[in-house]
Amino acid sequence: MKTVTKLSILTALVLTFFVSCNPNGAGIFYSISTEVKINNSVLSDKAVYKIVYANSKLYVLAGRAVYYHDGSTWKKIAAPSGKPYAVSLAAIGSTVLAVYEDDSVSPLADSLYSLDGNGTTWSEAAGTSAVSDSDGIQLVSVDHDSSIVFVSVQTATGVSPTYHIYSYDGSTLTSLTSTDITLPLAGAAVLSGSPNTYYLAASEATGNSDLYSTDGTLSNWIDITSSDNFPSSKTIGGISEDSGTATLYLSTKDGYLYSSTDGTAWTLKNSTALTDTAGNGAHLGDMAEVNYNSGNYLIIAGNNGYYEWNLASGTPAAPTVTAADFSTYDLSKEMVYSLLSTSADSLYLGSAQGLWESSYSSGDVTLNQK
Repeated sequence: MKTVTKLSILTALVLTFFVSCNPNGAGIFYSISTEVKINNSVLSDKAVYKIVYANSKLYVLAGRAVYYHDGSTWKKIAAPSGKPYAVSLAAIGSTVLAVYEDDSVSPLADSLYSLDGNGTTWSEAAGTSAVSDSDGIQLVSVDHDSSIVFVSVQTATGVSPTYHIYSYDGSTLTSLTSTDITLPLAGAAVLSGSPNTYYLAASEATGNSDLYSTDGTLSNWIDITSSDNFPSSKTIGGISEDSGTATLYLSTKDGYLYSSTDGTAWTLKNSTALTDTAGNGAHLGDMAEVNYNSGNYLIIAGNNGYYEWNLASGTPAAPTVTAADFSTYDLSKEMVYSLLSTSADSLYLGSAQGLWESSYSSGDVTLNQK
């Protein structure tokens, strides 16, 4: 959805004094309290579903294509032959991965690809031939572990779908589930240890959810859905972790957040649901951490922009520190799909209205459309 802001002639004249350079020749600049439209980015009319950072570059899944920023402009990466549509994106270290599909056949023929050394040509990802031309491949990355990606392959469709789950380290695809699971993956998180423990949430729109764990050896796949206070009757929007405090977080599609230090006992963090502009429980999703004004904040994607949570105190709420007067911003009216924190004071947000960057410096917050 595009939002049109009408300005008075006087306001328009005033705004001509606020000119900012954008290396793409495009974008929207926002200061902590003002909104100034410059012009449109190549991504501004596209939904940005996923953001990854590799090889000192940003890559995004926008619409049904993958783009990268070369330092001055956004460029579209040509799809592999016979697979015109991108449907999933992730990265392992410096390797960018994407799932492309041919939707002219039934069942869908999805395959997993990686970029070549110069980042412009796709080839079948090493060690993934076992899932080539499979139906419904999705990549699920882990916020604080760039050495692994989880791969979900749909093994049955219709009223009783099933999914087989693999881990992938860039060269080897390892089967994790001896019995296929019945819900699609909603996200993955990690708690560091020897070895690490990974947590994978699976959920469907009707409100059923499951939770699984597997250790770093990837040999023990455990159903822990019965964990104390895990919201198995709700739809999970995302799962993430605070690497500094070794705490897991869950978001739900009806406006609630939960935390856990071990994955087996969960605590509800907001007794009153976060709501959208219609007064309904917010459709919460992806999460990421930033450090603004010497405070650690968990940012939570929603169907009306995003929410912030000061992890040292308080409860999840509408933005006040990471964006002033947030309701005046176009982004507050849009679905946010994906978050990526590339540094403590910088955050990228993939939305229905393109890609945005929020950054903090010397007491000032800016929000720019990229």
